[in-house]
Amino acid sequence: NNYGTGFTPYFMPLALWVGALIQFFILNMRDNRFVTLGVNRFTMTIGKWGTFAVLGALQAIIASFSLIAFLHLHPVNVIGFYLFNILLSWCFVSILYLLVQVLGMAGRFFGLVLLMLQLTSDAGTFPLVLVPNFFRAINPYLPMTYGAAALRQLVSGSASISLSFSIWMIVAFTVGALGLSILTNVHWLRAVDLQPSEATA
Repeated sequence: NNYGTGFTPYFMPLALWVGALIQFFILNMRDNRFVTLGVNRFTMTIGKWGTFAVLGALQAIIASFSLIAFLHLHPVNVIGFYLFNILLSWCFVSILYLLVQVLGMAGRFFGLVLLMLQLTSDAGTFPLVLVPNFFRAINPYLPMTYGAAALRQLVSGSASISLSFSIWMIVAFTVGALGLSILTNVHWLRAVDLQPSEATA
């Protein structure tokens, strides 16, 4: 019915990705208490990821509520709109968690690069046939493609990709990124890391 409704599938994933990325600029992923206590990789990863996931869920709820309450968005499936945005936020948090864990500071940069690639290839604003061949080629392999398609279905009731398939793909990206985070969770502990900081001394 309006431009806001039409652009929601484009701007909501953008907002959730940027919000997730900001977390990794503010919060510290390193927690040596897990290492010194001999916590296994799974517990260590899920423990740290959980903090980002909770904040991501809150961000998704606030963003969804704001669109509905203040910008008068009328999704055809309101509950699904809330739940999917939480799932999508967790997916983005998981991918960025993996990038930052494996690449360190450079992971944040690659998070920005990945955002740019997704914004130009997710068909959130223009039909896929109108974008260059490169972006059409990478479209099926990026999570924001399925995020935009699912939100289009939840907001207006129509999309080129079925809602169930989009949800399964987002779940697959989330689980895959978390699994790789667990496998690559190797910590090199320095002696200085074991010393109490001045703030906690």
